[in-house]
Amino acid sequence: ITAVVSIFIIIILITCLFFSNVFSALNFTILIGALATLLGFLFYNWNPSKIYMGDTGSQFIGCFLAIYSIPYFWNFTPVGQEPMISQQIIIVGLAFLIPIADTTTVTINRLLKGQSPFVGGKDHTTHHLSYLGLSDKWVARVFILISVVSLFFVYVIINFISNWSYLYFSIFAFYILIIASGLYTVTRINHKQIRQ
Repeated sequence: ITAVVSIFIIIILITCLFFSNVFSALNFTILIGALATLLGFLFYNWNPSKIYMGDTGSQFIGCFLAIYSIPYFWNFTPVGQEPMISQQIIIVGLAFLIPIADTTTVTINRLLKGQSPFVGGKDHTTHHLSYLGLSDKWVARVFILISVVSLFFVYVIINFISNWSYLYFSIFAFYILIIASGLYTVTRINHKQIRQ
């Protein structure tokens, strides 16, 4: 799942790179290389998996995406427009919707159980979707769908919304909250079923 989500985050990064005031051929080349690497990895990682990324790979990808998200998400300024903090927050939220929702969900659930949120476990949103009966392929498809919708929304924001307002902020924030609370609710439903 890390590879799938990371692929879409990189696609969103490339989209923002093209439509920002600061285009860099070097960064474009590095992002395309990372995208190609993840696509090659995904070929062997798709169910049934032949290789796994592991914690080290996930942490490297996370650091890589964080480094590139600062200039192209957080500091994103559309061509000919002034930067808007609320717009930048929404772009970051849409791009990192799944990792933020998963980390927040796991942290809340573990703290409610009196456990450390920093220990590995099988209580992530992907596991809970599997516990509901979804196959690994369907879990990946759910995350791909969320990522595609988020990518589409970022594309709309940077190409078609020239006068950003708090109405747009509210609409996209509502989408983010619906997805995040939906993923959290799945874990709570499974938590209740496990206790019974």
